[in-house]
Amino acid sequence: MGTENNPDSKASAGGGSNQMWGGRFAAAPDALMERINASIGFDKALYAQDIAGSIAHARMLGNVGILSDADVTASDNNWSSRFCFIKCCLSVRA
Repeated sequence: MGTENNPDSKASAGGGSNQMWGGRFAAAPDALMERINASIGFDKALYAQDIAGSIAHARMLGNVGILSDADVTASDNNWSSRFCFIKCCLSVRA
């Protein structure tokens, strides 16, 4: 997906700044940063599914003996905390 379809990385019509950086800098972000940030809209939309997949993967690794029960529990707790943090941050910014 190109940056032209993503409002989070689109440069403002006035040049200089863009929506993501909120006009904090005089110049627009480097083209590399524009490409890196192009997926932010997808990241926001899919974070819950991404985290659920990571939790399921860690549990599978525990089920086949690659991760210990303690590691699976730690992973669950870590991902659950990240989920809550991201959900909170997105609701505050919305």
